[in-house]
Amino acid sequence: MEEMRAVSVTPGVSGSARLTVHPRPVPAAGEALVRVLATGVCGTDREILAGHTGTAPTGAERLIIGHECLGEVVTGDAEGTFPPGTLVAPMVRRPDGCPACRAGRWDLCQWGNYTERGIRGAHGFMAEWYTESPDYLVPLPPELRAAGMLVEPAAVVAKALSEVTQVRSRIPWPATRALVLGGGSIGLLATLLLRHQGLEVHTLDLAAADSLKARLVEASGARYVAGRGVPVNEVAEQAGNLDIVVEATGAPGMAFAAMEATGIGGVAVLLGVPGAAAPREVDAAWLTRRLVEHNAAVVGSINAARLHFDAALTGLLAVQRRWPGVLERMITGRYPLAQFEDAIRGGSDTVKSVVEP
Repeated sequence: MEEMRAVSVTPGVSGSARLTVHPRPVPAAGEALVRVLATGVCGTDREILAGHTGTAPTGAERLIIGHECLGEVVTGDAEGTFPPGTLVAPMVRRPDGCPACRAGRWDLCQWGNYTERGIRGAHGFMAEWYTESPDYLVPLPPELRAAGMLVEPAAVVAKALSEVTQVRSRIPWPATRALVLGGGSIGLLATLLLRHQGLEVHTLDLAAADSLKARLVEASGARYVAGRGVPVNEVAEQAGNLDIVVEATGAPGMAFAAMEATGIGGVAVLLGVPGAAAPREVDAAWLTRRLVEHNAAVVGSINAARLHFDAALTGLLAVQRRWPGVLERMITGRYPLAQFEDAIRGGSDTVKSVVEP
């Protein structure tokens, strides 16, 4: 039996990540065999490594992590949809048969019995190989070979922005101004996609004004705000009425700050998933009055379905062509499997670290 290396954890056990050996997967009927080119590291991976979340497949003690993946088909699927050499990005969630899942919207799963590769009940992609049904593969053009692992986080952003568009459809004027809280990969992708849509964008992050994050924001024509010690409401007042506020930090206090900053007819979309944090006092009466009087809305969004992956691919290609090189510059570290701990650790100016088998 052929073997492969992978990064796996014992779910629920902090510090259990190891480079482990597994049987090389064999494609079932109709599946494709994919060679992994790169797997991105994100906050969810770090939560799993800390033992806060994650579930191994049924009957397994360990979980192969990683869900932001770029791969290349080695053995094509039976229908010939993905011939050898095709670049692909896999989707993460697998449906459970609920009405939403049957409608292709497994991101809105009602029953909650879904699995998620690299997260919940199914092995992920921080490995050398994986097999997959063509139903959950997105073909990528060669021009995304250097940054195709960004398709999954971009799909999360594309889903959130589509939700914002639907909520704002009740407002009789177009969105023109947005604030993005957070300069990680989700925040930067939101900045780029909003700028491509023609919005004036202000992006706030703790990194310094001369940091890589600042330069990436400014490359798209957005305004970067080095936000250490700068109140969000102060940024909002300077910017003007905010039609869209994207919270992408995961800090509980920033979720409330996003709601407070949302302007008349605006939408605050919460993408960050907070961990444990100290209690914070909130002036609930003032915040409620502001949201009501501004006809504002708050939307929570997570995961993505195929239509969002397709939208993400379209958006990333547009960004790549409009601002050449900006996506590649978001990849701030490339590490072999044996150095996965360095990829996870990152650094002060890390945007996206990837592991490359």
